[in-house]
Amino acid sequence: MWVLLVGGRLTDGQGFPLASIGGHGAPLLGARAAARGRSANAAMSTPTPRPIVWQPEPPFRPGRFVCTYVPEQKIHFVCVASTGSTILRRVVTISQLAKRQLADYDRHKPGTLFEDQAIELTVAESYALQFEIAHLREARGESVAGYKIGCISPVMQAQLGLDQPVFGQVFDTELHPCGVTLALADYDGLAIEGEFAVRVGEDVRGFASEFAVIELHNYVIRRPPLTAQELIANNAIHAGVVLPREERRFLRGPAELLDESIAIFRNGENLGTATGRALPDGPLGSIARLVQHLERYEKSIYPGQIILTGSPLPLYSAERADRFEVRCQHLAEVTALISEKSSRGGRYWPYSD
Repeated sequence: MWVLLVGGRLTDGQGFPLASIGGHGAPLLGARAAARGRSANAAMSTPTPRPIVWQPEPPFRPGRFVCTYVPEQKIHFVCVASTGSTILRRVVTISQLAKRQLADYDRHKPGTLFEDQAIELTVAESYALQFEIAHLREARGESVAGYKIGCISPVMQAQLGLDQPVFGQVFDTELHPCGVTLALADYDGLAIEGEFAVRVGEDVRGFASEFAVIELHNYVIRRPPLTAQELIANNAIHAGVVLPREERRFLRGPAELLDESIAIFRNGENLGTATGRALPDGPLGSIARLVQHLERYEKSIYPGQIILTGSPLPLYSAERADRFEVRCQHLAEVTALISEKSSRGGRYWPYSD
């Protein structure tokens, strides 16, 4: 992979600019798991973090390019330019890419990095970028409240044109109560899924509860056709979760989610109904895949975190005045209303210039 970076701008091999860029059994949940998880109630007191502001470097005009890709643990795109006897270098690290990504997310325009055709990432690099963005969010006061598995059911893979599951992170600032009113302008192509979720128990060997959620997404593709890399680097297009009013145990365990029905309603119309069997190996299979994924990156799941096990139904687009309901056979109902203004309050941190 060859990438040319000139003064905060990607260029082709002749130095012409392309686009701007700038400057994270055995025990089921991993041996390193410890009791540091946060519950949804704890997330209510999260302080309002400050948005990331991305500043590009000033431009310069080189005469010749020799560019290399440095395959280190953190990505470095290096451009060496020669103007006579002067050697100029520009380096973009994964941290700078993460700042650009987070700045775009803060202003509700996620993933514009992928409009730059010169950007090419592997799957591993895309996850490294995702984890670096999470590190930036934690540094400003947000916490990882759990994880999500996406694009795992055949219906979702067909909708997105992918053949592999992806994983993302859930943040405490984006946990919303049942009945919340969401502002359409806070998202880019808002779409929802209904899916099963679990909350990790205190001993991290089991689950405290199983419940249904509404998952929120920024359903926008910057470089069609969608690739796993773009999906992963954009946190699997995750944008929040609407939780039920109660999470008490309605079932005897996640295995019973196999035959639990889940239906999504928009303005009273049933958009689709499925069961946990629509997921390969069921919701427990999704959780096992997530654990394996996190272990590859030396990460663990902690008590109190939630796991979204993947949607057995497609993504459904949302418009102003839509009312969504997720109904199950035994689990509590979840609802959300789409409007011009949000009722989310302090747990959501709005973008500001």
